[in-house]
Amino acid sequence: MFSLLAMGILGGMSTLSGAVAGALVVTALSEVTRRIEGAPWLESVGLPPLFGLTQIVLAVAILFVMYRRPDGLIAWREPTWRRPAPPTPLAPSEMIVENRIASKTLRIAAVSKSFDGVQALNAVSLEIRAGEALGLIGPNGSGKTTLVNIVSGVLGADIGTVALGDVALTTLPPHRVAAAGVARTFQNIRVFEHLSVYDNIRVAALVRDGDPDLATRRVLAEPDLDDVALTPAGSLAYGVRRRVEIARALAMNPVVLLLDEPTARMNEVETADLARRLKDLQRRQGLSLLVIEHDQSFVRSMCDRLVVLSQGSVIAEGAPEAIRRDPAVIEAYLGRRHTKHDDNRGVDK
Repeated sequence: MFSLLAMGILGGMSTLSGAVAGALVVTALSEVTRRIEGAPWLESVGLPPLFGLTQIVLAVAILFVMYRRPDGLIAWREPTWRRPAPPTPLAPSEMIVENRIASKTLRIAAVSKSFDGVQALNAVSLEIRAGEALGLIGPNGSGKTTLVNIVSGVLGADIGTVALGDVALTTLPPHRVAAAGVARTFQNIRVFEHLSVYDNIRVAALVRDGDPDLATRRVLAEPDLDDVALTPAGSLAYGVRRRVEIARALAMNPVVLLLDEPTARMNEVETADLARRLKDLQRRQGLSLLVIEHDQSFVRSMCDRLVVLSQGSVIAEGAPEAIRRDPAVIEAYLGRRHTKHDDNRGVDK
């Protein structure tokens, strides 16, 4: 078991070639050290048999590799006989993106969810109209991510329903929800770090009908990712990786895009750039957006309406400026004793 563990750690567990390399390295080290353990020449130089030398050498090798190459000796894409060619540029006719505002509304009706007796969501109802950007805000722990997990099929609701147009999503697994037209990003960026940007997006494009390579090239052009198409996603700057994750969601040709704190850990320049890109995408592709975000200025610039959650329940809904000065919202963020004092100031953070 120790040898098998050493093979995985030394070679790298994310690639087939890493597994082969780990097996070869461990086998070679084991054979060499076993011959040394009981070699006759040890006695002639005054040394006892070195029993356990194999385990010591493998342990040292593991520590060395974990320090210098935490992902293993071979932890990148599988080696190929030829260098992959850059993606073929789109022809002018292929670059046309039609505004395809779909007549589908995402409806969430009386959804409740509890975890070990803790009520995360309590009869939450809301809808995202076709082509609308809806902001979902609220204090930490109010149930925002839980709601997105239910809509995307990651979690099941205790009661309540979720539907996109006439398609019921409540009991569908995540891949079926994505195929139905609901894509999402995550609070913590989840990209395939050792795959290229192109391959990250192509994986998602396989969900849709048609040529996945054509779909991938179209999506690459949207958030200006052509220049890094062959770069491993894990080596990119944080803001670019966020754009890769959004592009991967777009590759599934969604009707509704769920964005879970898209500006987390971004600076003001990156946040403004992302807002501009998302508004442009929404305008040209007719997307409906559900945006979870703590940056209130970003939400107000992006969203047509806001829904506020507190302790798992909807406490306010309306236009951004009205929500900003709603006493119930101010109380949820700042506490009851601040409500009267801060009524005219609103929620800005």
